[in-house]
Amino acid sequence: IVMRGLNFDLASSKIRLDAEPVLTKVLKLMNKYPTMVIELASHTDAQGSKPSNQALSQLRAASSKAWLVKRGIIEDRIVAVGKGETVLLNGCQDGVKCPDSEHEVNRRTDFKIMSGPTEITTDISNDEIIVSYDTIPCAGLSDATELVFEKEAHDFGKVKKGETVEHTFTFTNIGKEELVVEFASGSCGCTVPEYSKNAIAPGATGEIKVVYTAKEDKEIGLEDQQEVTIIANTDPPVSLVTITAKIVD
Repeated sequence: IVMRGLNFDLASSKIRLDAEPVLTKVLKLMNKYPTMVIELASHTDAQGSKPSNQALSQLRAASSKAWLVKRGIIEDRIVAVGKGETVLLNGCQDGVKCPDSEHEVNRRTDFKIMSGPTEITTDISNDEIIVSYDTIPCAGLSDATELVFEKEAHDFGKVKKGETVEHTFTFTNIGKEELVVEFASGSCGCTVPEYSKNAIAPGATGEIKVVYTAKEDKEIGLEDQQEVTIIANTDPPVSLVTITAKIVD
């Protein structure tokens, strides 16, 4: 669901006052359905470089998430993802002159219900939302870098409250250019990724080490699943890996 009105100023990740009513509706919806887990995806316009826009969009997603967490939503219920300029809603692409009002349409945040209720009712009117659908990018359209993980998910099994564990994900650059990981972020503060910023040659491998801590506020018996978002000079620029742990006493 793309929320109309949840827009940002140029080069800014600050939540505007006129965007707060929109986030308030998301807040009410999440309070109404306490099992709901959402993905908050933020976007930029096409002005500026793709890497900087990717990083900016991640900051926008993080600030939107922080707004909700500050008002009582558990951070594990929100996955914050930056999409950069990869999903434009109009023709304002690189090299196309557009007024700022049209660029602003692309500086937005939308949300996806990932788990929880299978049916919802909401007071959000039809003129405030756009229903959108995922698309699958076509392969083989460029010679850009591309990474492939040996494993995209890891299960730690049972992890005691307060315990810290780690796992290293290995990937290969199967593209024709050097690959650089520009940013990596966990979906909560309990998950911290570590990575090298050195360029990885075509055919070479790289690593993302994920350090996970079963914090004391985790419930016993919880199957805790966390995502790590990796941003690199790849096509598409965003990759995800997942870790899972069962919290025990």
